[in-house]
Amino acid sequence: TSHQASDTGPIPSPDGRRIAFQSNRDGNNEIYVLDLESGAQTNLTKSQANDYSPTWSADGTQIAFVSDRDAVPLDEARGMWTNDIYLMDADGSNVRRLTQDNSTNGYAGLDWSPDGRSLALCLSLFTSHGGYFPLGIHLMNLSDLILTRLTFDSATIQCDPKWSPDGN
Repeated sequence: TSHQASDTGPIPSPDGRRIAFQSNRDGNNEIYVLDLESGAQTNLTKSQANDYSPTWSADGTQIAFVSDRDAVPLDEARGMWTNDIYLMDADGSNVRRLTQDNSTNGYAGLDWSPDGRSLALCLSLFTSHGGYFPLGIHLMNLSDLILTRLTFDSATIQCDPKWSPDGN
């Protein structure tokens, strides 16, 4: 079978010299970094799991991302798995799991705060027919990993949170 690769979600590093993105060119979603000077593209995650939604720390030394690498299967026939949030150094080393509770079953776009203290994210759950039930935008304090819900309107889908430049 042929596989059409898809590179999505480009996120520039704070210094503007690299771009993190997700790609399924290896058959599953991985986090890559493109060096803009050399053109080199490096697979940082190299896992059998799906890794996606990369976001840079304000100093460019770390990348947070979402993964199903420690997933609990919800519906294997439909490919539904839980996801957690992970952190790695910007070279792909020192991967560590931030959430332990299979925090989201669906999409969880991430954005790192300008002060480096928090992640903004979107949580959702799978529905019985394969869709998503939105749980709103949340804030994760990186010092204690506590999630605080910021939006409560379950009638709309709230995803892809982005910080303002001043962090307010």
